[in-house]
Amino acid sequence: MKNTIPTIVTALGVSCLSASAYELHEWGTFTSVSGSDGVLLNGLHHEEERLPFFVRALDGMQNRGPGMVKGLIRPLKNVTIKMETPVIYFYSDEPFTAEVKVGFNGGSISQWYPERSAGETVPKIAKPLGFDSSLIPPFAALKSDVFKLAGGIDFSESRSGSIEWKVDVLDLKADRGLVFKPGETLNWLRPRNPKANVLKVGEQYEDYLFYRGVGNFPLPIKFTVDTNETLTISNLSSDKVPFMFVHEVTNEGVTRFHSIPNGLAASGVMKVTTSDLREHTDWHRPVYQEMFKGLTGTGLTAEESHGMIQTWWDSYFSRPGLRVFWVMPGSDTENILPLSVKPAPEKIVRTIVGRSEIIRPSMEQKMVKEFLIKDPKKSKWGQYLHDRFGHAYQQRVKQLLPKETAGK
Repeated sequence: MKNTIPTIVTALGVSCLSASAYELHEWGTFTSVSGSDGVLLNGLHHEEERLPFFVRALDGMQNRGPGMVKGLIRPLKNVTIKMETPVIYFYSDEPFTAEVKVGFNGGSISQWYPERSAGETVPKIAKPLGFDSSLIPPFAALKSDVFKLAGGIDFSESRSGSIEWKVDVLDLKADRGLVFKPGETLNWLRPRNPKANVLKVGEQYEDYLFYRGVGNFPLPIKFTVDTNETLTISNLSSDKVPFMFVHEVTNEGVTRFHSIPNGLAASGVMKVTTSDLREHTDWHRPVYQEMFKGLTGTGLTAEESHGMIQTWWDSYFSRPGLRVFWVMPGSDTENILPLSVKPAPEKIVRTIVGRSEIIRPSMEQKMVKEFLIKDPKKSKWGQYLHDRFGHAYQQRVKQLLPKETAGK
Protein backbone atom coordinates (compact mmCIF):
# COMPACT_ATOMS: atom_id res chain seq x y z
CA MET A 1 0.00 0.00 0.00
CA LYS A 2 2.41 2.68 -1.18
CA ASN A 3 1.41 6.33 -1.18
CA THR A 4 1.95 8.02 -4.53
CA ILE A 5 1.27 11.53 -3.20
CA PRO A 6 4.25 13.36 -1.64
CA THR A 7 3.82 13.91 2.07
CA ILE A 8 4.90 16.59 4.48
CA VAL A 9 5.53 15.06 7.90
CA THR A 10 5.07 16.94 11.16
CA ALA A 11 6.96 16.24 14.37
CA LEU A 12 4.29 13.69 15.28
CA GLY A 13 4.68 11.89 11.99
CA VAL A 14 1.34 13.05 10.56
CA SER A 15 1.03 13.97 6.91
CA CYS A 16 -0.39 17.35 5.99
CA LEU A 17 -1.68 15.80 2.77
CA SER A 18 -4.07 12.97 2.11
CA ALA A 19 -3.08 9.35 1.61
CA SER A 20 -3.81 7.85 -1.79
CA ALA A 21 -3.73 4.19 -0.80
CA TYR A 22 -4.58 2.58 2.51
CA GLU A 23 -6.91 -0.07 3.94
CA LEU A 24 -9.58 0.24 6.60
CA HIS A 25 -10.75 -2.86 8.50
CA GLU A 26 -13.56 -3.16 11.04
CA TRP A 27 -15.07 -5.91 13.18
CA GLY A 28 -17.90 -5.89 15.70
CA THR A 29 -20.97 -7.72 16.99
CA PHE A 30 -24.75 -7.33 17.02
CA THR A 31 -26.29 -9.33 19.90
CA SER A 32 -29.96 -10.33 19.97
CA VAL A 33 -32.22 -12.78 21.82
CA SER A 34 -35.29 -14.43 20.31
CA GLY A 35 -37.87 -16.91 21.46
CA SER A 36 -38.39 -20.19 19.64
CA ASP A 37 -40.85 -18.33 17.40
CA GLY A 38 -38.06 -16.12 16.06
CA VAL A 39 -39.41 -12.84 17.49
CA LEU A 40 -36.71 -10.58 18.95
CA LEU A 41 -37.03 -9.88 22.67
CA ASN A 42 -36.20 -6.62 24.40
CA GLY A 43 -34.36 -5.65 27.56
CA LEU A 44 -30.86 -5.96 26.06
CA HIS A 45 -29.35 -2.96 27.81
CA HIS A 46 -27.10 -4.92 30.18
CA GLU A 47 -23.33 -4.71 29.83
CA GLU A 48 -21.50 -8.02 29.54
CA GLU A 49 -17.95 -6.72 29.67
CA ARG A 50 -16.73 -3.80 31.76
CA LEU A 51 -15.25 -0.93 29.80
CA PRO A 52 -12.31 1.16 31.06
CA PHE A 53 -13.19 4.34 32.92
CA PHE A 54 -11.74 6.54 30.16
CA VAL A 55 -14.36 5.46 27.59
CA ARG A 56 -16.73 8.30 26.68
CA ALA A 57 -20.54 7.99 26.65
CA LEU A 58 -23.81 9.78 26.02
CA ASP A 59 -25.11 11.46 29.15
CA GLY A 60 -26.69 8.91 31.48
CA MET A 61 -25.45 5.91 29.46
CA GLN A 62 -22.04 5.40 31.05
CA ASN A 63 -20.55 2.04 31.82
CA ARG A 64 -20.08 1.70 35.58
CA GLY A 65 -18.62 -1.77 35.95
CA PRO A 66 -19.39 -5.50 35.86
CA GLY A 67 -23.08 -6.33 35.88
CA MET A 68 -24.12 -2.74 35.34
CA VAL A 69 -26.06 -1.42 32.39
CA LYS A 70 -25.81 1.00 29.50
CA GLY A 71 -28.60 3.21 30.84
CA LEU A 72 -27.42 3.50 34.44
CA ILE A 73 -29.10 6.86 34.99
CA ARG A 74 -31.24 7.13 31.88
CA PRO A 75 -34.13 4.62 31.56
CA LEU A 76 -34.30 2.72 28.26
CA LYS A 77 -37.21 0.85 26.66
CA ASN A 78 -37.50 -1.73 23.90
CA VAL A 79 -33.80 -2.40 23.29
CA THR A 80 -33.67 -5.52 21.11
CA ILE A 81 -30.11 -5.17 19.77
CA LYS A 82 -26.78 -4.61 21.49
CA MET A 83 -24.04 -3.37 19.18
CA GLU A 84 -20.80 -4.36 20.86
CA THR A 85 -17.17 -3.52 20.26
CA PRO A 86 -16.96 -2.42 16.68
CA VAL A 87 -13.31 -1.42 16.26
CA ILE A 88 -11.82 0.29 13.19
CA TYR A 89 -8.18 -0.15 12.11
CA PHE A 90 -6.11 1.77 9.55
CA TYR A 91 -3.30 0.22 7.50
CA SER A 92 -1.17 2.76 5.68
CA ASP A 93 2.48 3.02 4.62
CA GLU A 94 2.28 6.79 5.02
CA PRO A 95 0.90 9.05 7.75
CA PHE A 96 -2.16 11.14 6.92
CA THR A 97 -5.26 12.75 8.40
CA ALA A 98 -8.72 11.24 7.99
CA GLU A 99 -12.32 12.12 8.76
CA VAL A 100 -14.51 9.19 9.83
CA LYS A 101 -18.28 9.15 10.20
CA VAL A 102 -20.44 6.17 11.22
CA GLY A 103 -24.23 6.20 11.32
CA PHE A 104 -26.51 3.82 13.20
CA ASN A 105 -29.93 3.44 11.61
CA GLY A 106 -32.24 2.10 14.29
CA GLY A 107 -30.08 2.83 17.30
CA SER A 108 -27.80 5.09 19.34
CA ILE A 109 -24.01 5.05 19.54
CA SER A 110 -23.86 5.28 23.31
CA GLN A 111 -20.14 4.73 24.08
CA TRP A 112 -16.89 5.46 22.25
CA TYR A 113 -13.16 6.14 22.38
CA PRO A 114 -11.20 8.23 21.47
CA GLU A 115 -13.24 11.39 21.96
CA ARG A 116 -15.51 12.15 19.03
CA SER A 117 -15.54 15.42 17.10
CA ALA A 118 -19.32 15.27 16.55
CA GLY A 119 -22.28 12.94 16.97
CA GLU A 120 -25.80 12.45 18.18
CA THR A 121 -27.16 13.99 21.37
CA VAL A 122 -29.78 12.87 23.87
CA PRO A 123 -32.36 14.90 25.79
CA LYS A 124 -31.26 16.27 29.11
CA ILE A 125 -32.42 14.55 32.27
CA ALA A 126 -34.76 17.01 33.95
CA LYS A 127 -35.13 14.93 37.10
CA PRO A 128 -32.71 12.06 37.85
CA LEU A 129 -34.51 9.18 39.52
CA GLY A 130 -31.84 8.47 42.10
CA PHE A 131 -31.69 4.75 41.34
CA ASP A 132 -30.78 2.42 38.50
CA SER A 133 -33.90 2.85 36.38
CA SER A 134 -32.71 0.50 33.66
CA LEU A 135 -33.05 -2.44 36.04
CA ILE A 136 -36.81 -1.96 35.82
CA PRO A 137 -38.13 -4.52 33.32
CA PRO A 138 -39.27 -2.85 30.10
CA PHE A 139 -42.72 -4.42 30.38
CA ALA A 140 -43.14 -2.83 33.84
CA ALA A 141 -42.37 0.59 32.40
CA LEU A 142 -42.23 3.82 34.32
CA LYS A 143 -45.20 6.14 33.99
CA SER A 144 -44.80 8.19 30.83
CA ASP A 145 -44.36 11.52 32.64
CA VAL A 146 -41.64 10.12 34.93
CA PHE A 147 -39.98 8.38 31.99
CA LYS A 148 -39.83 11.67 30.11
CA LEU A 149 -38.50 13.65 33.08
CA ALA A 150 -35.78 11.07 33.55
CA GLY A 151 -34.68 11.51 29.94
CA GLY A 152 -35.93 8.07 28.92
CA ILE A 153 -35.42 6.75 25.40
CA ASP A 154 -37.91 4.38 23.78
CA PHE A 155 -36.08 2.46 21.05
CA SER A 156 -39.31 1.29 19.44
CA GLU A 157 -39.42 4.83 18.04
CA SER A 158 -37.34 5.62 14.96
CA ARG A 159 -33.76 6.53 15.83
CA SER A 160 -30.63 7.37 13.83
CA GLY A 161 -27.38 7.55 15.76
CA SER A 162 -24.05 8.91 14.55
CA ILE A 163 -20.46 9.56 15.49
CA GLU A 164 -17.55 11.40 13.85
CA TRP A 165 -13.81 11.49 14.43
CA LYS A 166 -10.95 13.54 13.02
CA VAL A 167 -8.04 11.11 13.07
CA ASP A 168 -4.29 11.49 12.61
CA VAL A 169 -3.01 8.17 11.25
CA LEU A 170 0.59 8.04 12.45
CA ASP A 171 3.65 6.69 10.76
CA LEU A 172 4.22 2.93 11.11
CA LYS A 173 7.33 3.72 13.18
CA ALA A 174 5.34 5.68 15.76
CA ASP A 175 5.97 4.72 19.39
CA ARG A 176 3.39 2.03 20.26
CA GLY A 177 3.80 2.92 23.92
CA LEU A 178 1.68 5.99 23.19
CA VAL A 179 -1.48 3.86 23.34
CA PHE A 180 -0.96 2.76 26.96
CA LYS A 181 -3.49 4.11 29.47
CA PRO A 182 -3.98 3.27 33.16
CA GLY A 183 -7.18 1.35 33.80
CA GLU A 184 -7.17 -0.73 30.63
CA THR A 185 -9.19 -3.94 30.94
CA LEU A 186 -8.25 -7.31 29.44
CA ASN A 187 -10.89 -7.05 26.76
CA TRP A 188 -9.66 -3.58 25.88
CA LEU A 189 -6.18 -4.97 25.31
CA ARG A 190 -7.18 -7.98 23.21
CA PRO A 191 -8.19 -5.99 20.10
CA ARG A 192 -4.81 -4.22 20.07
CA ASN A 193 -3.14 -4.84 16.72
CA PRO A 194 0.61 -4.24 16.31
CA LYS A 195 0.32 -4.27 12.51
CA ALA A 196 -2.21 -1.42 12.37
CA ASN A 197 -1.24 2.25 12.50
CA VAL A 198 -1.34 4.07 15.82
CA LEU A 199 -4.12 6.66 15.77
CA LYS A 200 -4.06 10.10 17.38
CA VAL A 201 -7.31 11.95 18.09
CA GLY A 202 -6.71 15.22 19.89
CA GLU A 203 -4.29 14.18 22.63
CA GLN A 204 -5.59 10.59 22.84
CA TYR A 205 -3.84 7.60 21.23
CA GLU A 206 -5.10 4.12 20.41
CA ASP A 207 -4.68 1.27 17.91
CA TYR A 208 -8.31 1.54 16.88
CA LEU A 209 -11.50 3.60 16.92
CA PHE A 210 -14.04 2.04 19.28
CA TYR A 211 -17.80 2.46 19.60
CA ARG A 212 -20.82 0.66 21.09
CA GLY A 213 -24.56 1.13 21.03
CA VAL A 214 -28.09 -0.09 21.57
CA GLY A 215 -30.98 -0.25 19.14
CA ASN A 216 -34.15 -1.78 17.80
CA PHE A 217 -34.36 -2.91 14.17
CA PRO A 218 -35.13 -6.11 12.22
CA LEU A 219 -32.22 -8.41 11.45
CA PRO A 220 -31.67 -9.83 7.95
CA ILE A 221 -31.80 -13.38 9.30
CA LYS A 222 -34.37 -15.23 11.42
CA PHE A 223 -34.08 -18.27 13.70
CA THR A 224 -36.92 -20.50 14.86
CA VAL A 225 -36.96 -23.80 16.75
CA ASP A 226 -39.86 -26.27 16.43
CA THR A 227 -41.17 -28.74 19.02
CA ASN A 228 -38.74 -31.36 17.69
CA GLU A 229 -35.93 -28.96 18.66
CA THR A 230 -34.93 -28.46 15.01
CA LEU A 231 -33.41 -25.06 14.32
CA THR A 232 -34.56 -23.35 11.10
CA ILE A 233 -32.37 -20.55 9.73
CA SER A 234 -33.98 -18.20 7.20
CA ASN A 235 -31.88 -15.65 5.32
CA LEU A 236 -34.17 -12.66 4.74
CA SER A 237 -31.45 -10.67 3.00
CA SER A 238 -31.03 -10.20 -0.73
CA ASP A 239 -27.36 -11.09 -0.22
CA LYS A 240 -25.54 -14.21 0.94
CA VAL A 241 -24.62 -14.68 4.60
CA PRO A 242 -20.89 -15.53 4.20
CA PHE A 243 -20.38 -17.72 7.29
CA MET A 244 -22.42 -19.26 10.12
CA PHE A 245 -21.52 -21.21 13.24
CA VAL A 246 -24.07 -22.88 15.52
CA HIS A 247 -22.89 -23.33 19.11
CA GLU A 248 -24.62 -24.66 22.21
CA VAL A 249 -23.75 -25.30 25.82
CA THR A 250 -26.43 -27.52 27.35
CA ASN A 251 -27.65 -27.20 30.94
CA GLU A 252 -25.56 -30.30 31.67
CA GLY A 253 -22.45 -28.44 30.51
CA VAL A 254 -22.02 -30.34 27.24
CA THR A 255 -20.64 -28.28 24.34
CA ARG A 256 -21.80 -29.07 20.82
CA PHE A 257 -21.53 -27.16 17.57
CA HIS A 258 -22.04 -27.20 13.81
CA SER A 259 -19.98 -25.09 11.42
CA ILE A 260 -21.50 -23.79 8.17
CA PRO A 261 -18.39 -22.46 6.38
CA ASN A 262 -20.19 -21.67 3.12
CA GLY A 263 -22.88 -19.65 4.83
CA LEU A 264 -26.39 -19.34 3.45
CA ALA A 265 -27.49 -18.05 0.05
CA ALA A 266 -29.76 -15.03 -0.34
CA SER A 267 -33.34 -15.95 0.65
CA GLY A 268 -32.06 -19.42 1.60
CA VAL A 269 -33.44 -21.64 4.35
CA MET A 270 -31.47 -24.24 6.33
CA LYS A 271 -32.39 -26.70 9.07
CA VAL A 272 -30.05 -27.85 11.84
CA THR A 273 -31.19 -30.80 13.96
CA THR A 274 -29.77 -31.74 17.34
CA SER A 275 -28.00 -34.66 15.65
CA ASP A 276 -26.15 -32.15 13.43
CA LEU A 277 -24.56 -30.66 16.53
CA ARG A 278 -21.33 -32.52 17.30
CA GLU A 279 -20.55 -33.00 20.99
CA HIS A 280 -17.01 -32.33 22.19
CA THR A 281 -15.37 -32.74 25.55
CA ASP A 282 -12.17 -31.02 24.40
CA TRP A 283 -13.95 -28.36 22.34
CA HIS A 284 -11.85 -25.22 22.78
CA ARG A 285 -9.38 -25.78 19.97
CA PRO A 286 -11.85 -26.93 17.27
CA VAL A 287 -14.28 -24.10 18.09
CA TYR A 288 -11.45 -21.56 17.94
CA GLN A 289 -10.19 -22.96 14.64
CA GLU A 290 -13.61 -22.96 12.98
CA MET A 291 -14.33 -19.38 14.04
CA PHE A 292 -10.85 -18.29 12.97
CA LYS A 293 -11.28 -19.78 9.50
CA GLY A 294 -14.71 -18.21 9.14
CA LEU A 295 -13.54 -14.73 10.15
CA THR A 296 -10.37 -14.70 8.06
CA GLY A 297 -12.47 -15.94 5.16
CA THR A 298 -14.36 -12.62 5.26
CA GLY A 299 -11.14 -10.64 4.82
CA LEU A 300 -10.07 -9.99 8.41
CA THR A 301 -6.38 -10.44 9.09
CA ALA A 302 -5.12 -13.16 11.41
CA GLU A 303 -4.43 -10.56 14.12
CA GLU A 304 -7.94 -9.12 13.82
CA SER A 305 -9.58 -12.54 13.93
CA HIS A 306 -7.56 -13.56 16.99
CA GLY A 307 -8.51 -10.28 18.67
CA MET A 308 -12.22 -10.73 18.05
CA ILE A 309 -12.39 -14.35 19.20
CA GLN A 310 -10.32 -13.72 22.32
CA THR A 311 -12.20 -10.54 23.26
CA TRP A 312 -15.55 -12.33 23.34
CA TRP A 313 -14.47 -15.88 24.20
CA ASP A 314 -16.14 -16.19 27.61
CA SER A 315 -19.34 -14.45 26.57
CA TYR A 316 -19.60 -16.37 23.30
CA PHE A 317 -18.66 -19.89 24.21
CA SER A 318 -18.59 -20.55 27.95
CA ARG A 319 -22.19 -19.91 28.98
CA PRO A 320 -25.27 -22.15 28.62
CA GLY A 321 -27.61 -21.61 25.69
CA LEU A 322 -28.10 -22.04 21.96
CA ARG A 323 -26.59 -19.35 19.75
CA VAL A 324 -25.72 -18.79 16.13
CA PHE A 325 -22.85 -16.61 14.94
CA TRP A 326 -23.27 -15.28 11.43
CA VAL A 327 -21.50 -12.69 9.34
CA MET A 328 -23.82 -9.92 8.21
CA PRO A 329 -24.03 -9.40 4.44
CA GLY A 330 -22.14 -6.30 3.32
CA SER A 331 -25.21 -4.50 1.99
CA ASP A 332 -27.02 -4.93 5.32
CA THR A 333 -23.98 -3.70 7.25
CA GLU A 334 -23.90 -0.57 5.12
CA ASN A 335 -27.65 -0.01 5.53
CA ILE A 336 -27.49 -0.29 9.31
CA LEU A 337 -24.04 1.22 9.91
CA PRO A 338 -23.31 3.56 6.99
CA LEU A 339 -19.60 4.45 6.93
CA SER A 340 -18.02 7.51 5.35
CA VAL A 341 -14.25 8.10 5.35
CA LYS A 342 -12.26 10.94 3.78
CA PRO A 343 -9.94 10.35 2.02
CA ALA A 344 -11.60 7.14 0.81
CA PRO A 345 -9.69 3.90 1.48
CA GLU A 346 -8.34 1.83 -1.38
CA LYS A 347 -9.96 -1.18 0.35
CA ILE A 348 -12.54 -1.63 3.12
CA VAL A 349 -13.18 -4.84 5.10
CA ARG A 350 -16.17 -4.75 7.45
CA THR A 351 -17.00 -7.94 9.34
CA ILE A 352 -20.00 -7.45 11.61
CA VAL A 353 -20.97 -10.69 13.32
CA GLY A 354 -24.54 -11.33 14.36
CA ARG A 355 -24.66 -13.17 17.66
CA SER A 356 -28.18 -14.55 17.91
CA GLU A 357 -29.22 -16.22 21.14
CA ILE A 358 -32.23 -18.51 20.63
CA ILE A 359 -34.43 -19.96 23.38
CA ARG A 360 -35.33 -23.59 22.70
CA PRO A 361 -38.93 -24.74 23.38
CA SER A 362 -37.61 -27.08 26.08
CA MET A 363 -35.96 -24.15 27.85
CA GLU A 364 -39.11 -22.06 27.50
CA GLN A 365 -41.12 -24.82 29.19
CA LYS A 366 -38.63 -24.98 32.06
CA MET A 367 -38.74 -21.22 32.56
CA VAL A 368 -42.55 -21.15 32.60
CA LYS A 369 -42.64 -24.02 35.09
CA GLU A 370 -40.21 -22.26 37.44
CA PHE A 371 -42.00 -18.93 37.05
CA LEU A 372 -45.29 -20.47 38.19
CA ILE A 373 -43.78 -21.86 41.41
CA LYS A 374 -44.69 -19.24 43.99
CA ASP A 375 -42.31 -20.38 46.72
CA PRO A 376 -38.94 -18.70 45.94
CA LYS A 377 -37.14 -21.37 47.96
CA LYS A 378 -38.43 -24.06 45.60
CA SER A 379 -38.30 -22.13 42.33
CA LYS A 380 -35.23 -21.71 40.12
CA TRP A 381 -36.80 -18.76 38.32
CA GLY A 382 -34.33 -16.41 39.98
CA GLN A 383 -31.41 -17.90 38.03
CA TYR A 384 -33.14 -16.94 34.78
CA LEU A 385 -34.28 -13.51 35.94
CA HIS A 386 -30.79 -12.52 37.10
CA ASP A 387 -29.11 -13.81 33.95
CA ARG A 388 -27.55 -11.30 31.53
CA PHE A 389 -30.66 -11.81 29.36
CA GLY A 390 -33.08 -11.89 32.30
CA HIS A 391 -35.40 -9.18 30.97
CA ALA A 392 -35.71 -10.97 27.64
CA TYR A 393 -36.45 -14.27 29.39
CA GLN A 394 -39.14 -12.68 31.51
CA GLN A 395 -40.73 -11.10 28.46
CA ARG A 396 -40.81 -14.49 26.73
CA VAL A 397 -42.40 -16.19 29.74
CA LYS A 398 -45.09 -13.49 29.84
CA GLN A 399 -45.79 -14.16 26.15
CA LEU A 400 -46.23 -17.89 26.75
CA LEU A 401 -48.49 -17.65 29.78
CA PRO A 402 -52.28 -17.24 29.49
CA LYS A 403 -53.17 -13.55 29.64
CA GLU A 404 -54.97 -13.86 32.96
CA THR A 405 -51.88 -15.50 34.49
CA ALA A 406 -49.26 -13.32 32.84
CA GLY A 407 -50.70 -10.17 34.37
CA LYS A 408 -50.37 -11.39 37.94
